Amino acid sequence: MLRRSAIALTGAVLFGTLASFAGSALSSAAGRQVPVLGRSIGIFVGGRGFGQVHPALIDNGGDPTGRVTGIRWKTWGGPQAVGTGTGWVSGESVAQGSYHTATVVAFDLGHCARKLMYEALTWYFPDQGESFDPKSCEDICTGQYVDLTCLSYRHATQVFVLSHHSGAAIRDVSCDGSTWASGSVVDRNQQPLGEAMFHLTMAGWSVVAVSYGQVTEPPTPNQAAYCRALVQAHAPAELQCGSTAQG
Repeated sequence: MLRRSAIALTGAVLFGTLASFAGSALSSAAGRQVPVLGRSIGIFVGGRGFGQVHPALIDNGGDPTGRVTGIRWKTWGGPQAVGTGTGWVSGESVAQGSYHTATVVAFDLGHCARKLMYEALTWYFPDQGESFDPKSCEDICTGQYVDLTCLSYRHATQVFVLSHHSGAAIRDVSCDGSTWASGSVVDRNQQPLGEAMFHLTMAGWSVVAVSYGQVTEPPTPNQAAYCRALVQAHAPAELQCGSTAQG
């Protein structure tokens, strides 16, 4: 009888220990956040796959070049999440393209809008000679494209505000080489106002033109001299005289 009681007591203690351990493990698992893939915001507000855990489909909401299907994620939860799927590569035009295997990379793990998520996304096509480039990606926390090969949208906003004393911001910066960049001008409510062109010289980045609708602000009153300066600086084609600059 005494032996049975000892065995019963030992079993009860062991069961209690196991139950306590299991409870702690469940609590730990419940408290550990699983990151999602960004969020539907900005230019990706009509897309699919954002805000989800390892989605099988990512669609930016535009043409086929912004879509990857049948994604199988190899990793998820670490600093980077990597998967493979099928995407569209344009030919001479989008319609003349073809499907290829894409490698999808979600990165910049952090908290955005108080939620753990991958804040950046890109994909590339190894059979096209491409490789992972974090400088060109989608910012899926703020909802815009990012091209850090020239100028970040944060730096562009600082330059724009300093020169125009405006509360506006710059989004969707795209590069033309390493010394020219353009971006969308938006107000405090993220509503589009126009476009801005930036140029990098020895003195740093500066705003060389701002267009609000059909009206363009050149930085100098002498339009002819302004256009000659742009040509000498090898400006992008859309900024040549008679195009963006208007007299």
